[in-house]
Amino acid sequence: YAAYAEKLLGGKYCFGGSQPQFGDFSLFHIMNLSLTVEPACLNAYPKLAKWVDAMQNIPRLKEYLMQREKVGNLGMMGSLIQRLIPLSEEYREENWTPALQQEHARLFAQL
Repeated sequence: YAAYAEKLLGGKYCFGGSQPQFGDFSLFHIMNLSLTVEPACLNAYPKLAKWVDAMQNIPRLKEYLMQREKVGNLGMMGSLIQRLIPLSEEYREENWTPALQQEHARLFAQL
């Protein structure tokens, strides 16, 4: 899909024109995660790589990326999303019993 995305981007600053739109942020999320897994994945797509660089330097997005948890802790207890989104009583850290941890691990192992 990177080749198609680069073709859509063409010579524009962003996919929606001169300013980032919802689609830019949606695709950035995917590209950013892809680069986390495979840093060289955009080597053959210089326009797309330049777009990613421009997106990640948007001041508020850059601030978020700096405070975001590193790979391996995403969505886990204590991660940024866990701190920003209130959890149900069952999943609050003080209620995180060994039995609940085992059930959580069992569910993730099935994925």
